[in-house]
Amino acid sequence: MKEKNNPTYNSPEGIIGNAPFDKSPNANDSWAEEQPTTYDSLLKTLNSPEGKGLRSLIEGLKGDEKLVDLGSGLGSSITKILVDSGKIKDPIYLDLDKKNLSASFASGKEVIESNSKINADAKEVPLKDESIDIIVSILMMGDNEVNKEEKKLLIQKEIERILKNDGLVITNNGVFGHSEIINEENFEKIVDFRSDRLPLVIFRKKLP
Repeated sequence: MKEKNNPTYNSPEGIIGNAPFDKSPNANDSWAEEQPTTYDSLLKTLNSPEGKGLRSLIEGLKGDEKLVDLGSGLGSSITKILVDSGKIKDPIYLDLDKKNLSASFASGKEVIESNSKINADAKEVPLKDESIDIIVSILMMGDNEVNKEEKKLLIQKEIERILKNDGLVITNNGVFGHSEIINEENFEKIVDFRSDRLPLVIFRKKLP
């Protein structure tokens, strides 16, 4: 197993440490090779002055929030960062591809062991109404989606259904990102996180 050593970035508040990345033997090679770079970029920005908004949000979490990584693939780097912070325990990974869910989650620096993996379509999420505090969805919608507009509306409805009032959506800014998966009329943008590798935007669901 190949080890990649990376520089350590410690935030002033000491939120997150860092460790060598061990590539999962089950992970897709090209995907797994990309993740350490994305993880390091997110972490470096998080622990810089530009990351203050996201740092404050992480520090404000109670530690009992339920998170689902929607269209997870092998797991997103921002989910790994939230797990590393100690604030998120046992995130839920949901993906339509069984191969992704049967592989070890090698997001970021090390394998994530999760007991909660759901093989399902984001258009029909088998979770209860208002049962999730945080939804992470990174690059879920592609350019070649069949019936993309119809699918987009169904995903938006499911996100609003399962997300608690005042819950958070963390997604990528730009192409295939927030404009695809949420109806911005029902959300308030609270953090614009400008990492060079993966710009993120965080929305809070408006109260009814």
